[in-house]
Amino acid sequence: MWRCFPISEVEVKYRTWPYTDPMEPKKVIEIMCDFEIWVNSKPFQNVYHGRRGKPESYCTDFKTAWNKLTTGEEHICIDGETLTKGEPEEDENTKK
Repeated sequence: MWRCFPISEVEVKYRTWPYTDPMEPKKVIEIMCDFEIWVNSKPFQNVYHGRRGKPESYCTDFKTAWNKLTTGEEHICIDGETLTKGEPEEDENTKK
């Protein structure tokens, strides 16, 4: 589902963790990452992220490309999967 947001509401970041391939006999530790795009929109926040971990260089390259792509832009449109067809989930206690 495509959605468009003001750039001022969007933040790109990533988290990292060490990873060792169990099949690799040398037990080389590689730093992995997962990028996240946070949209602080109302009435609820949207979060986009990758499907699996990638080498950290992927995330640094992604963030660099993102900054280049969005410089001078007022809006960004993002396509992503949703579990709720774009509507916030409703919970009887919190209505979120």
